[in-house]
Amino acid sequence: MTALTLADSFLNDLDELEEEESVDKDSKVADREEELCSKPSVVLEERVSLLRESERYCQHMRSILNFMSRTNDVVAEEGNKEYEIIVESNEVLSKIDEESNRVHRLLVEKYSHKFPELETLVPEKLDYAKVVLRIRNQMDMTQIELNDILPPTSVMVISVTGSTTSGAPLAHDVLQKCIDDCNEIIGLDNDRIMILNYLESRMAKIAPNTTELIGAALTAMLIGTAGGLEKLAAVPACNLTCLGQHKYRDLAGFGNQAIMPHTGILYYADLVQAAPPPLRRKILKIVAAKTTLCARVDAHSNSLTDTSAAQAMVQEIKSKIELLCAPQKAQQVKALPAPDIATSKSKRGGKRVRKAKDKLRITELRGLANK
Repeated sequence: MTALTLADSFLNDLDELEEEESVDKDSKVADREEELCSKPSVVLEERVSLLRESERYCQHMRSILNFMSRTNDVVAEEGNKEYEIIVESNEVLSKIDEESNRVHRLLVEKYSHKFPELETLVPEKLDYAKVVLRIRNQMDMTQIELNDILPPTSVMVISVTGSTTSGAPLAHDVLQKCIDDCNEIIGLDNDRIMILNYLESRMAKIAPNTTELIGAALTAMLIGTAGGLEKLAAVPACNLTCLGQHKYRDLAGFGNQAIMPHTGILYYADLVQAAPPPLRRKILKIVAAKTTLCARVDAHSNSLTDTSAAQAMVQEIKSKIELLCAPQKAQQVKALPAPDIATSKSKRGGKRVRKAKDKLRITELRGLANK
């Protein structure tokens, strides 16, 4: 009887310990929840303009505005200030694209509470910013005019989807931040257009033949990536096809075939894109070889207006594209010529005939028997 009492008391002690541990855990969880609820929600708000507020960017844009007002010729050498601005503009353009994508992600994250379906309906970031500036907190889409921004089909889909969306109007401060993001995206795009216009106006004087072949925008990108016209002229054609290629580390679930290997800036030239997709790799190699020749002509030529070499190359590439795209000629069945009885031979000759005769010829022993 005494042993049973000790066992029962021991089990009761274990039960009490388990109950105390569970109570302690529940109290700790409750205290943590109260602590989190009592603290104000802190949102790490990223600054809208990181690039346009930097001193280097502002200095670069001021230099472009200063040089755009001048009409003097540009000398393609390392000591020239304007030439260095042109080379640096390629890096600024890439930073503008990165900054625009960053601000677009922030804008989508904020405005998705108002119109979550808009991101899929308007994938282009500039159009998305313009549409957000028009819609704002308006819930009735029939009162918003979007025909000057989007095609009529997209406007109709947005009107129908916006009338049945599950979003709610944004707070005043959140809406103001969305408006600031939209203005930032539009401002970055205006700066990008200004830089491209400036480069197009200067490329015809720095590299006229290369500009005639692939265009001013791609010429500026190639010169900026290579580090100058002299360095671009030293790049072999086999490496020029990969110049400016982006290495995608995050494939988002796609295989390596989705990233188009060995395709750089030249892949987007008009001559390459004009060719059918199966022939673009072949045309890319041809355009790269001609671009290298044009860059060497521009780097070592004294004439800034003679583009006859590039024009001849353009016509040659177009003729090769037409030749490669032309359908193959169908093989025609030709009839055998009529035999000429007067000159025809009665016996045929050749390897087959000799082999056939060797099978039926008289052996050496048989020939000796008849002597």
